Amino acid sequence: MQLLGSITSPFVRRVRMLLAQQQQDYEFVTINVYDQSDRQRLAVYSPALRVPVLVDQDQVIWDSALICEYLNAHAEDLATKKWLTLINEANEAGVTLFQFQKFGMGVDSIYAQNCQRRLQTLLAYLNEQPSTNDWKTPQMWLYAMLDWLAFREVIDWQQHHPQLLQFY
Repeated sequence: MQLLGSITSPFVRRVRMLLAQQQQDYEFVTINVYDQSDRQRLAVYSPALRVPVLVDQDQVIWDSALICEYLNAHAEDLATKKWLTLINEANEAGVTLFQFQKFGMGVDSIYAQNCQRRLQTLLAYLNEQPSTNDWKTPQMWLYAMLDWLAFREVIDWQQHHPQLLQFY
């Protein structure tokens, strides 16, 4: 089994945590999505040119949600899927803001401001939800997102979200 992805990607980290929890053997293939030759390698497996991609014998699966569902060998219940969707939306908004900053694309644009509001709203919502000591897919995704937001310094979430900070 191979996992193609970036070391810093929160979407890849979700899958790596699940693989570690399941004690799965796999080869990690590092992809730099900003490098032309790596994008060409990625295009062989992912028409969306996004990581992660899991290659398991004749199965090629892209998107962290689909990969996690495949690795868990079952579909999550509706409540869990709703949580995963919220975490994914917050993560997408954070990645978009990071890319706006990284490429100097005007963080004051209406689109960037919308991403900022969406991320703030989602973090506030997640902060108000009861925490659990479980270490299942939603907790892995939440941790990967919070850790990535802290690493990339996209937003100072720690100051305003004490329950998320306690979880983290």
